[in-house]
Amino acid sequence: MSSDLGSTTKHNAREECYRYSQEQFMIEQPVAPGTYLGPVDTSAPDADKVPLLFQPFQIKDLVLANRVIVAPMCMYSSKDGFMSMFHAVHLGSFAVHGAGLIIAEATAVEPRGRISPQDVGIWSDDHIHKIKEIADFIHAQGSKMGIQLAHA
Repeated sequence: MSSDLGSTTKHNAREECYRYSQEQFMIEQPVAPGTYLGPVDTSAPDADKVPLLFQPFQIKDLVLANRVIVAPMCMYSSKDGFMSMFHAVHLGSFAVHGAGLIIAEATAVEPRGRISPQDVGIWSDDHIHKIKEIADFIHAQGSKMGIQLAHA
């Protein structure tokens, strides 16, 4: 296969996925998303202080860029437990807009424990690749990612 076309990898027995070097391209932001850019009115009292919401927050070794946290949402948008492009855009958009922590939706630890047949899962090693891909993107934006474990 030609190098400009990318490489072929198998994620599971049913699908073949093509990888292109352009897929890993990330845009460097001039200012980190979620950064406090200053007050609208600099003459206001305490205008030089960064609001608590935009200050870094640390829990043990975990440092969040700010205190904006996106709670998990049940999106019911996966097939066979796999995260998809929908999840990449949904969760990634919060990171691009500067949330300090994004928690992925209720993720089933086994198929029979799902809330719905469209729930995300981690009962198979095959699920890891897409979750890692989305987590890598979120981390590249300066945000952190968590996951809500679920068993209904």
